[in-house]
Amino acid sequence: LAAVNGDLATNRDSIVVAVTGHMAESGRVMTLAKTIPALVNIWPDLRFWLIGDGPLRNELHRFLKYQGVRQNVAMPGTFADLGDLLLAADLFVQPSANDSLDDFVPQVIAAALPLVMVDSADTRSIVGDHDDCVSWCTESDSASLHQAIRKVLIDLKPAQLAAERLRRELVQRRPYSQTIDGFVKVFDQLLTPSSQSLSMERR
Repeated sequence: LAAVNGDLATNRDSIVVAVTGHMAESGRVMTLAKTIPALVNIWPDLRFWLIGDGPLRNELHRFLKYQGVRQNVAMPGTFADLGDLLLAADLFVQPSANDSLDDFVPQVIAAALPLVMVDSADTRSIVGDHDDCVSWCTESDSASLHQAIRKVLIDLKPAQLAAERLRRELVQRRPYSQTIDGFVKVFDQLLTPSSQSLSMERR
């Protein structure tokens, strides 16, 4: 990752917090930014990877530089595939109640990454009855978000075990066989004569 973007370089023991979403008010990225200085005071080598882009990017850059924590934050832009990023991260933070939920949070759960999320009907619908596997915070409340992140970072191992349990439970809710059946149905529809004719017409 560092070879692709130098900002993603870390030390071997660095703790990496991944965040994705639109750098706009809806993404609550400034709420997150306000938590970073205090967290870096506790963990000086803590790294934040802010994945995404938006109108607040320059303001965010200036704020982090003014706070003296710009070196702890990478803003590498957007990524179509988060796989490698999630493998390298230790924690994922979702600071908005709805921004990018469908795009990224399922990938985070599949990667069994500890998760900090805003407490809302939308976010709780994703984890169902397994809300004890997530560290919750209040939207637009930097103190609450700071506490939720700090709670995980103080002792990562229980959060990692909870993330593995959440992944396991949600896989059982939708067994892989059901996923395969869904793919088969899609392929069958694509291979019907009408679908083929339509495909040829579009070409």
